[in-house]
Amino acid sequence: MRTAILVYIMTWILLVVPLLLFNLKRMRKKRPDGSYKIRWGFISFIGVICVIISVFLFSAYQTTIQSRYELAAERFVQKHGEYLTGRLSFDEFVEETSSLYLSEAAIPAEDMLFVQGSSADSVRFQIGDWITPKYFRDVEGFPKIEIIEEESNPVFIFCSINSGDVSSFFLLGMKSDDKGQNWRVFCYEPLPEEIETNTAFNSYKPNAKNGKWFYISSVNSKGK
Repeated sequence: MRTAILVYIMTWILLVVPLLLFNLKRMRKKRPDGSYKIRWGFISFIGVICVIISVFLFSAYQTTIQSRYELAAERFVQKHGEYLTGRLSFDEFVEETSSLYLSEAAIPAEDMLFVQGSSADSVRFQIGDWITPKYFRDVEGFPKIEIIEEESNPVFIFCSINSGDVSSFFLLGMKSDDKGQNWRVFCYEPLPEEIETNTAFNSYKPNAKNGKWFYISSVNSKGK
C-alpha cells in the first residue's frame, strides 16, 4: 500500500508541478506602465485543472486499493503488527480494521493474534500469493466458504509474522464483490496444522526469497 501511495504521489507531482511552472509567468500580465496585474481568472482556471487532476488520481488510488487483494491484506496485517508492538490496543485494532471485515463474525479473538516473542519492540511480516478456490476446495484445514468464482473469489493468503527469532504463519481469507473489488476479511487465524504440514501449499508460503518484508516498530523504539 505504501508503494501504491508513493506511485500516485509521484504521478501527481509529475503532472501538477510542470503545469504550474509552465504557466507561472502567465499568471500575471504586464501593464503599459510596467506594473503587473494578477490574472485571477487564469489562476482560477489552472487551479480547477489541478483539482481535477487531484480528484482523478485520488479516485484511481481508491479503485486500486479496493481492487487489489494484496493491498487490503497488507493493510490488515500491518494493523496486526501494530497491535503486537503495542502501538494499538486490541479494541483499537478492531476499530481500525473494521472497514475490512466481511461481518462481525470475522473479527478474530484476541488470543488468536498472539505471536511467540511478540513482546519485541519490532515485528516484520510478509504476504504470500493468493490461493484460489480450485486449489483449496475440499482440502482439510481450510474454513468452508461459498465459492463465487473458481479462479479468483474468495481467496486464502498465507501471512508470515516474524517477532524476534520466531516466525508464525497466519491464514487470511478474503472475499470480494462480483466486480472483483472491495476485498473483505472473512477469516484470520493461526495457520491450521493440517495446512502447514501439507507440502502441496509450501510454494504459497512467503519467505525471504519470494516475499517483501514490511517492518513495524513500537512507538518507543527506533526500528527500521
